[in-house]
Amino acid sequence: MKNKIKKIINIILIVMLAINLVGCNGKVFLTTGLDSDQLLKVSGNVVPMSVGKLVLATEMNRYTKDLGEDIWDTQYEDTTLGEYLVDNVSRQLAELKAISMLAKDKNISLTSAEGEKIDAAAEAYYKTLSHEDIEKLGITQSDIRELYREFMISEKLYQMVCDSVSVEISDEEARVIKVQYIFVKTYYPNEEGNMVEYTSDGKVAAKNRIIEAQGKLNAGNDFAMVAEEYSDDAVYEYEFGRGIMEEAFEEAAFSLEQNELSDIVYADNGYYLIKCVNYYDQLKTEENKKQLLMKYKNQAFLDIYEPYLKAQSLEFNDNFGENYADDLSQINGNLYEIYSEFMEE
Repeated sequence: MKNKIKKIINIILIVMLAINLVGCNGKVFLTTGLDSDQLLKVSGNVVPMSVGKLVLATEMNRYTKDLGEDIWDTQYEDTTLGEYLVDNVSRQLAELKAISMLAKDKNISLTSAEGEKIDAAAEAYYKTLSHEDIEKLGITQSDIRELYREFMISEKLYQMVCDSVSVEISDEEARVIKVQYIFVKTYYPNEEGNMVEYTSDGKVAAKNRIIEAQGKLNAGNDFAMVAEEYSDDAVYEYEFGRGIMEEAFEEAAFSLEQNELSDIVYADNGYYLIKCVNYYDQLKTEENKKQLLMKYKNQAFLDIYEPYLKAQSLEFNDNFGENYADDLSQINGNLYEIYSEFMEE
């Protein structure tokens, strides 16, 4: 069941991580002009305030289980954790509404059997709420049914797009290797934490240092001992696939044979010596193939979704979350679990 819950949430997060609503050129408005029972509109399609409060209560419930009740005024980046969560819930629900609208445009609908499951799940969750909870949220069983319907229809759209992706990923593309390396930097951090390049003399000293380390390795000294003496990085062993490290490092590392030592590699911020410890980790390469395939599927979804979102107008109610800490965390937090339970039947 946990995997099902993650899948539901991840469909939204895939979009949330890749597209910033303001940055995607969609028309975004933060307004107090919406009715008090309206959380937001996506091109005129309303998400009720009750649904916003319900999802916010669910998220707060999950946070407080791990972190306690008194966390909402905690500073988080340039805001508080409470304000961050309110904003995040608004944006997730805007994304969900937009995805479900796109699914409708693609003529994706629910079967009668799926509709019956949605009805049963909504009824089951609604029955877990006390009369006080229902009044506090202003929620109806119909609101929950619509939210669950949007979960399912969005999942069906995502699955349809994923099923259309057929990519053959080669061993070489997915190959995972393990290397040891020595890094001698050519920069220092200033008081603001920004990287400042060494002077010419400093760079010469760094180059001489990596040459000295290279000489010891060529003389047969143990790599770990040389790394401990010369490297500016506390870590000297790393396992990775393509697309992770900076280009110069990666190009040199993937060109090495088993146990081969590279020449001195100059990258953006310093010099490297790289030794290939494992040319091909078969098990991790197979796992990387799965991750790459999922990456391609996610991108295929975004290729369809992003231009659609850009064409929408988005209005957010600026009053949402004014009293977000008003005991919402005490409301039943099994919204996703109950949905998953009924969908798996």
